[in-house]
Amino acid sequence: MNTHLTNTNLDSSNLTNVNLDRADLTNAYLRGVDLRDADLLRADLSRAYLEGANLTDADLFDAILTDADIFDADLTDTSLTNAKLSEADLYGTILINASLDGADLTDAYLPYAELINADISRVDLSEAYLEDANLSNLQDAELTNADIHFADLSNTLLFKHHTKGS
Repeated sequence: MNTHLTNTNLDSSNLTNVNLDRADLTNAYLRGVDLRDADLLRADLSRAYLEGANLTDADLFDAILTDADIFDADLTDTSLTNAKLSEADLYGTILINASLDGADLTDAYLPYAELINADISRVDLSEAYLEDANLSNLQDAELTNADIHFADLSNTLLFKHHTKGS
């Protein structure tokens, strides 16, 4: 699609079911936007501001969200397979049942995030900050040097875990 929306202000817009495949949303202001069921495959959302956005059931396969502000957003049942989320701010974000298979979350900020039943197979959470995050029922988590102080790890299977805190 190749839509160019760099630096665009879409504050509180209703973009339900929109097709933004390969869209350039770099530095876009998307606070409170409704992107339920949106197609954002391979979209570039680097440094985008998505506070309180609703991305339930959205498809962000291979999307770039590097250094994006996604705090207090709802990404329930969202596909983030192979997404790039390094240095993203996901404070308090809901990622229940989200697919993060192969995603890059290095240096991501995830305190109070809800990752219950999320698929984090092959996810890189190296150096991620997960204090007080809910990581219940996760499997195959790679948490090398991740900060998991006070995180809920009930029913979680960890492999190769070299972590700070516990």
